[in-house]
Amino acid sequence: MSQLDTDDGPCENLPVVPDRWFGLLCAGVVCASPELHANLEVWLDTSNRLLGEKAALTDIIRFFIRGATLPEELLLPAINDTASQLPLRCGAAAQLLRKMQTAKRTLRLQAFLTSGLVCDVSFVRQALFNRHVAHSFADAWRLHAQSRFQFYSPGTSVPTLLTVLDEFEHGNGTLKSVLVAAASALNQPLGEFMERVH
Repeated sequence: MSQLDTDDGPCENLPVVPDRWFGLLCAGVVCASPELHANLEVWLDTSNRLLGEKAALTDIIRFFIRGATLPEELLLPAINDTASQLPLRCGAAAQLLRKMQTAKRTLRLQAFLTSGLVCDVSFVRQALFNRHVAHSFADAWRLHAQSRFQFYSPGTSVPTLLTVLDEFEHGNGTLKSVLVAAASALNQPLGEFMERVH
């Protein structure tokens, strides 16, 4: 569907397939950061009411909540545990990003969450969330830029990063441009998933 398709309002009996649209849920979690827990509770109540306690979407939201409410010392181990449910890991990553991390860890967490945004067919609807997620991520890089010596060759990499962030704020950038600039400033790889990011 193109960006020009009109929204005809609420539709009845749409299929709920969270396994195909997980990226949209993940984008919501990233953008909800300041009110992460409150928003997840609203999602859970709504999913319970509309779909039932045993619905797939309700279960996925529960895993997001479980990850986001882990004790602080368990957040990173949960994210790194590839045997854990993806929504639990993403909930933990979103929670960890609510507090200032090192620049390298910030990049790792943002890259992990971005890979969740494009892990299914949600990547074709990036126009819905790309700039919102990028805005959420860009704020952290402005703060990191104040501690220049976290970056590779800070005399050149930090001004370049700040230029990209300024361009993004003026409407000339995307999630990809923000992440690529941060990764370049840290001299860190991002991963093949970036091919699907706009």
